[in-house]
Amino acid sequence: MYVIEIDTKSNRVIVASKDEVCSKSFLVKDINYLTELNSSNIKVRVRSTGNFLNAKIEKTDDSHATIILDQPENAISPGQACVFYNKDNIGMRLLGGGWIDSTN
Repeated sequence: MYVIEIDTKSNRVIVASKDEVCSKSFLVKDINYLTELNSSNIKVRVRSTGNFLNAKIEKTDDSHATIILDQPENAISPGQACVFYNKDNIGMRLLGGGWIDSTN
């Protein structure tokens, strides 16, 4: 089973099977930007050893955003870190990151 939502107000953790946890978008909170984002096209990692995933970021405000992946990804869970990158002529540049709040 995989965590798909943490409801702190009612003290519940909502889980689902592996087949049900494929997400194409998710919400990130408590974002720390290390630089201004010049492009909404970024790469993200949702696991420290995971692949770079092509994505778009839609800022809600200074500390919240919706991440929309080009391709769905399995087992994205609330509480995991999401780190933003951009590829430039030197390599992968760290742009910032936050904590996954919920999946859509």
